[in-house]
Amino acid sequence: METIEGVNYHDGPSGREVIFDEGLSEKTFSLFLAAMMKGGLEFGLYDALYPSLSDPGAYLSYRPSNGTWKMTLGNHGWSGGIYDIEPSTICSQLKNLHDKGLLKGLGLDGVCFFSHYALESQEKSRAMNERLRQIHE
Repeated sequence: METIEGVNYHDGPSGREVIFDEGLSEKTFSLFLAAMMKGGLEFGLYDALYPSLSDPGAYLSYRPSNGTWKMTLGNHGWSGGIYDIEPSTICSQLKNLHDKGLLKGLGLDGVCFFSHYALESQEKSRAMNERLRQIHE
């Protein structure tokens, strides 16, 4: 994995994870995503700000696929869809969660990607990108 200042990889209790230093720029998160894409590495995170009808937040899993990011999400009793998510949307999400102290780390091992779901339409993917941007603006 490529070295990026402020991005630290280590073995945690649940496997390999990424911990970010304080005060990182959106450019650093962009470099991180590019390195993950290049390495074909998926990651998972808990987004405490994602609105949910059941328990608060959602667990999101990101997977690189043919130069694009695919995302699935769920939380206790609900899950669904595979969405195409733009790197800029993911960067905004990571930076916002990190700046608010809500991003403890990103899991790299045992990422639960709901690959049995179908890819959502371009319209639904655009709507999900917009939703994530609004949550994390």
